Amino acid sequence: MYVDSILIILVYVSILVELTILHVPSVASTFQLFHYSDTTKDGPLMKRVKSWPLWIKSIILFVPTAISVGLYILPLLIVFYPDSKLWIDVRSTGSFIHVVGWVVVFAGRFLAMFSVFQIRKANSQTNNEFSLKTQGWFSFSRNPILIGMYITYFGWLILFPNLMMTIGFIIYFANMHFRILLEEDFLNQKFGKQFTGYLKQTRRYL
Repeated sequence: MYVDSILIILVYVSILVELTILHVPSVASTFQLFHYSDTTKDGPLMKRVKSWPLWIKSIILFVPTAISVGLYILPLLIVFYPDSKLWIDVRSTGSFIHVVGWVVVFAGRFLAMFSVFQIRKANSQTNNEFSLKTQGWFSFSRNPILIGMYITYFGWLILFPNLMMTIGFIIYFANMHFRILLEEDFLNQKFGKQFTGYLKQTRRYL
């Protein structure tokens, strides 16, 4: 379990680096949707969401995010609170499924990090001033970073199968899918025909 603990920490360090040092701003982040009311550059869906009262935003935006993020980092409990293994199932170290789980986790992290590097290489990502990224892995999927996060979460489910994380994955997917729809609404408004052409050539996921 010592090796697993080191690997778990490495995975979350990479996620922390991605979210801070290599952060890619999102117009559909919870912070943006709660604190920025300027709708001059927004599409119809984004305008509608920003006009929601605070209590609706809290239920639809904040609560699902808090639940999914909390369950996404559940494996850290095993590192810092070993007794949590009493109620969190853990795959037997060295088993075939255990190895597969780690392969899936790191495949997801590689995809997400590599995609972040690709998009950061061409864009400063400041003040919503950026070009539409359609090359590299973004030519195969419009959301390779998010697919990487989904794959990582699925890897956690293989390694630590339990009902809470399964529910968390469903909530996480639904929440992030809604954020993607908001992002697409914004990008359609910003890039027009260029984005429409990209939609026709490239799938949302795979």
